[in-house]
Amino acid sequence: MTELPLSISVATKDGICVRMLERGTKVPASASRVFTAGRFLPSAVMAEIVMGERTWAKDNKRIKKVRVGGIKKSAGGIARITLKTEVLEDGTLLIELFDSGSHHKSRKKIRPEKWVPEPETVEAAVKDAEEHYDDDRRIDANCRIAGKARKAILIVDSLNRADRKKITEEEWKTIREKTGDLKKRIKVRPSDLSEVDSKIIQEEISGIMKTLEKIDSPIS
Repeated sequence: MTELPLSISVATKDGICVRMLERGTKVPASASRVFTAGRFLPSAVMAEIVMGERTWAKDNKRIKKVRVGGIKKSAGGIARITLKTEVLEDGTLLIELFDSGSHHKSRKKIRPEKWVPEPETVEAAVKDAEEHYDDDRRIDANCRIAGKARKAILIVDSLNRADRKKITEEEWKTIREKTGDLKKRIKVRPSDLSEVDSKIIQEEISGIMKTLEKIDSPIS
């Protein structure tokens, strides 16, 4: 194997794919991504790894599920879970899930014959992605917007009393109202998010960002 035949992604809890390694990436290759979880944490986290070019995980081929337990909150009440995917020169796929709070780790090794697709499978997956390109790009854009909204909500909900004193009562009331509205608007599936809602969400995130900059907590 000299390059990846199809993209390798992780499925979010909403069923959307987050790309780890793109199709055509030269092998050997590796990628890491840190995911955060809020104050209400499960005792374990499961990562579903899929292969394909579609936005919805269900439209791609599942490779493996990886689980890490004993999840702990880190400083600030946020758990940080690192997912690493690596493809070796011989086609072996390594998947690692690591919790920075507990230092618990789960690692899976998958032989090439267990996951590398046949040429006809690759061709069918690429053709399917091309046919659904516009819908997938729209859903992907909506997912990114919703992700930024969740991050804004998490930051605002995590502000302590000292941080809140750095802004006025009116500013605090405003960002609370905006986060409340964001929570309602992102309840729908990414495919059902309207252009109007998408625009409003982006405007509200921008307003929250400006306020958070005053207390040195910008959204990246």
